[in-house]
Amino acid sequence: MILHALALSLFMTLPAGKDIAYQPQPGPQTEYHRRNEDIVGYGGTKGPGKTHALLGEAARQIPHPDYHGILFRRTYPQLQEIIDRGTKLYQKIGGKWKGDLHRWHFPSGSIVSTGHCQHEKDVENWNGKEFAFMGVDQGEQFTKYMINYLMAQNRVSVPGLNCAFNITFNPGGIGNAWIKDMFIKNKVPGQTYTLEFPMPDGTKVSRTYTFIKGTVHDNKILLKNNPQYLAVLASMPEKLRRAFLLGDFDALSGQYFDTWMDDVHAVEPFQIPKEWQVYMAMDWGYDKELVCHWWAVAPNGAHVYCFREYVTTRTISPTAGAAINAINEEMFGKDYIRENRIKYFYVDPSIFATGGQTGKTIADDFQLALIAKEPDSDGRKARVLVVPADNSRVAGWGVFRNMLAIQIDGLPFAMWFKTCKYAIETIPTLVHDEHKTEDLDSDGADHAADADRYFFIERFGAKKIEEKKPWASLTDNLSRDTWADIDADRKRRFGRNSESDLPVAQIGV
Repeated sequence: MILHALALSLFMTLPAGKDIAYQPQPGPQTEYHRRNEDIVGYGGTKGPGKTHALLGEAARQIPHPDYHGILFRRTYPQLQEIIDRGTKLYQKIGGKWKGDLHRWHFPSGSIVSTGHCQHEKDVENWNGKEFAFMGVDQGEQFTKYMINYLMAQNRVSVPGLNCAFNITFNPGGIGNAWIKDMFIKNKVPGQTYTLEFPMPDGTKVSRTYTFIKGTVHDNKILLKNNPQYLAVLASMPEKLRRAFLLGDFDALSGQYFDTWMDDVHAVEPFQIPKEWQVYMAMDWGYDKELVCHWWAVAPNGAHVYCFREYVTTRTISPTAGAAINAINEEMFGKDYIRENRIKYFYVDPSIFATGGQTGKTIADDFQLALIAKEPDSDGRKARVLVVPADNSRVAGWGVFRNMLAIQIDGLPFAMWFKTCKYAIETIPTLVHDEHKTEDLDSDGADHAADADRYFFIERFGAKKIEEKKPWASLTDNLSRDTWADIDADRKRRFGRNSESDLPVAQIGV
C-alpha cells in the first residue's frame, strides 16, 4: 500500500494497482494538505480529523533518504495515541516502529520521530536538532515560548527537502491567547499572511502562515461511524460546548479567573485625577516578558484602575528602570518623585537576590532609576521605594479573585484600561495547574497577573477578605497610607519593622 499523493509534487507518486493508505476527506482536510506556507495552523472544533491529517503530512517527504520529520504532543501519555495511529498507518507504506528510539524508519532511510515537552525547559532537549517537518498536535497545550523554541529546529541542510511547521489546535488551554492572536483574531481562514523581521543590515526576512478552519461536520467518516458524537459535544456544559462544538476561542475550558469579562473588567481610559494614589507593580523577566503596571486607587475606596502598562523582553534592568522612569516623567512631570506621586513600587522579592561579583541586585538597578536627581533640604534624595512583595501564590490569587468581584455599584473593584493590552489578552487565558488546582499553571503567560498579584496582596491582602463582602473588606484597607501601617505589615510578613530594615538598594541615598 502507498500513501495518497494528493497530486502534489513533494508527495510520493501513486503506482498503478496500489491501494491508498490515506485519503484526505474533501474540504478543510484536503485544503490543509495543499498549503505550502511556512507555518500552517489547522484548528477549530473537536473531531475534524486534524491528528490523522498531521500524520499524513508528516509522511509527505519520506521518499527522500535524508528526510527527518517529527510529531509532538505535550506529554508522553498524550503522545501514545499518535504512536498507535501512526504505526497502523505507516506500516502500510513500509514504516517500522522503533520503540527504543521513539520513531518510525522507512525503506528509503527516512525517519519520522515523536517527541514531547511536558515543561518549558524540556524544549532544550531538542536544541541542535534538524527536522524538515515539525508537527505539533493539540498546540493549545503549548506555550508560545515552547513553539518558538521548537521552530528554531525546523531547518534543512540538504537539497530536495521542503521545510514546514504545522500545528493543530482546539480552543482553550494554556496556549489559547497566542493561538487566538496569531491564527484567529482578525484573520480570514485560508488567507496567507506574512510576518516580517528586520535584520542587522537593514534588510528584512519573512515567514508566511495561514489558518485552516475545520469542524466536526467536515469529518463525514467520523459522523457516519459515530453519529452520536455530535450529541456528545452538544450535551457538554456551555463553555465546553461553545469551545468543542462551535470552535469558540473565547470560551475557555479550565479558565482560572472564570469571573473575568472583557466588557466589564476592561474599560475606556480616562484622566487619572492628581489626588488619586498611584502604585507600581512589576514582574521581572528577561527572556520572558517583564511587565510593569501602574495602579490608581480612588480616594473614596470604590475602585482601582490599572491605567498604564510597560512590557518588554530581553531588556537589562538598568535600561528597563530608565524606561519606567521616563514613563513616570511623561505622565507626572520631572518632579514626580519629590512630589510623592507614586507611593510604592512592588516587585518580585527574587530580584533582591545578590548575584555576580559586584554584590548588586536587579532591585538596585530599579531603585537607582527611581531616585530624585536633587536632594531635599535635609540632604536626602527622595525615591520611589522599591518593595519586595509578598509572593504567596495561592493567597495572592485569592485576593486577585476578590478584586474581580462586582461591587454594590455594579462594577468590579479592579479594572484595566483597554490600553493595557497585554494584561487584557493574557489574564483571561490562564488555567488551573493540573497538579495543584488552587494555583494557576505558571507555564502560561502569567507575567501581567503576577505583577497585579503583588499589588493586590500588598495593598489589600492584610485582612481575610473572605470574611466580609468584597467591597466592605477592600475599602477597609484603603487607609493603609502611613509607614506605621506598612511597617506592621512588614513585620508580620518579613520580620522587619522599619523602612531602614527593608532590603532597598545600598547606594548612599
